[in-house]
Amino acid sequence: MNSRESNEASSTDLRPVRAESVSPFRPHSSAPPAIPDHELLWRIGSGSYGEVWLARDVSGQYRAVKIVYRHSFDQDKPYEREFAGIRKFEPISREHEGHVDILHVGRNDAAGHFYYLMELADDANVGQASSLSAPPKKNSAEETGKMPVPLYAPRTLKHDLRTRGALPVAECLQIALSLTRALEHLHAHGLVHRDIKPSNIIFVKGVPKLADIGLVTSVDATRSFVGTDGYIPPEGPGTPPADLYSLGKVLYECVTGKDRLDFPELPADWRTRPDFEQLLEFNEILTKACDGEQSQRYQSADEMCADFALIDRGQSVKQKRTADRRLNIAKRICAAAALLVFTAGALFTLFHEASTDFSHPAYRLSENLEASGEYRDGDQCLRRDTKEGLEQALKHLTAATNLDPRFTVAYNGLFEVYIRGQDLGLSSAEARAKVRLYASKRYLSGLYQIQSGVGSIG
Repeated sequence: MNSRESNEASSTDLRPVRAESVSPFRPHSSAPPAIPDHELLWRIGSGSYGEVWLARDVSGQYRAVKIVYRHSFDQDKPYEREFAGIRKFEPISREHEGHVDILHVGRNDAAGHFYYLMELADDANVGQASSLSAPPKKNSAEETGKMPVPLYAPRTLKHDLRTRGALPVAECLQIALSLTRALEHLHAHGLVHRDIKPSNIIFVKGVPKLADIGLVTSVDATRSFVGTDGYIPPEGPGTPPADLYSLGKVLYECVTGKDRLDFPELPADWRTRPDFEQLLEFNEILTKACDGEQSQRYQSADEMCADFALIDRGQSVKQKRTADRRLNIAKRICAAAALLVFTAGALFTLFHEASTDFSHPAYRLSENLEASGEYRDGDQCLRRDTKEGLEQALKHLTAATNLDPRFTVAYNGLFEVYIRGQDLGLSSAEARAKVRLYASKRYLSGLYQIQSGVGSIG
C-alpha cells in the first residue's frame, strides 16, 4: 500500500462506517461487487485500495471480505504485488492462532478486483458470544431478511483502549506473548507486516490477532514508506525489527493508556498502580523495543518474546539484563586493564556471584526512595549508549550516591559511565583515575552489603 494508508482515519481496520459505535451500519451507496457463494450485507471498513464487507455464505456463516480494486493503483506492479503477498500469506495465516485466518483468495479480472475471505472478529457490542458467530435459525427474521440492520462492531484493540483505558499488566503480557509469537512465525516465513497498530489487532474468540494483512510483504521486496505515523521507526518500515518497534508502541499504549507519540513518558499515577513492579519490568522491554537506535533494539521476535515470557514466569528482565551487562563489563576489564588487576578481579568475583542469584544484596535498591529514584533514572540514561545519555546518567547516579553513600549499584553505574569516560571528553588519564575511584567505592560498598546482608544503610 502507499503512503495514503498511513492516515489512521482512512486505513482499512474493519471499523464500521458510522458516526458512533452503537449506531447501525449504513449500506454502501452503490451495489456491492459479486463474490461467489457470498452475500455482501454491509460495508464495515474502507481504505485507499478497497473495502471490507460483512458477508454471509450459503450456509449462513458470517465472514469479513476485503475487496482490493485495480483502479486504486497507478500501475499493475503494486497491484500484483499485493495479490502475490496475500496468496503467499493465505496458507501461513492458518498455521498460527496469532494471525487472522485467510479462508479463501479469489480474483475477478473482468470486474477489476481481487478479494479474500477472513474470519470475523468478535462483536464488540456483546463480547465474543456474538450473534453473528453462528448461522441464523431456520425461518428466523434474520434468515428471511426482515430483521433490522445488525448492530455489529468488530472488537479491536483500539476499541478496548478507547473504552477501557490502560489495561492491567497481566492482560498486556498475554497480548504481547500472542503477538510476538505471531510475528516470530510471520518473520520465519520471510514476511513482514509493516502496519501494526491497535486498529489492526482484532479479537477472535477472545484471542488477539494481527489483522489488515494487506500490507504484509516479503522482507526482500522493494520497500515503500507505508504504515501509520508514530508506530514507524526512524529508519522506516519493512524489516522484522521495525515490526517489533511498532508492536512496542502499541504495547506502550496498552499498558499506559497514553498516545504512542507520548513515548517514553509514563502516567502520572504509575507509582500508585497495584501492578507497579510488573509495570517497571514491562517498561524495560518497551524501552528496548522502541529505542531510537536500531542497533539497540530487539533484532528478533523470539528475543522479545523470551523477555515477556520471563516476566510472565515472575522473573526480572531488569535484573537479568543488569547482571549480563555488569558481568560483560567485568570480563572486559579483566582482559584489558592490567592496572586494575586487583579491583577488576574483585569485581568479577562479586558480579559472578551476584549474577546467579538475583536476591543477592548487590542488586538491592537503596532504602532511601529518592536515591533509588535517581538511580532508576540514571540507569535508563546509561542504556541509551549515547554521549547525552552518559551525561544524564552521571548527573543522576552522582545524586544517588550523594543521597546514599553506600548505594552499591549506583557506584557500579558510575563505574560504567567512566569506563566510557573518553566519550565524555575526559583524557585517558582522567578516565582511568575515575575508574579506579569508583571501582574501589563499588568494591568496598559491595563488601559492606555482603557482610551486613542489607542493601544500604540509608
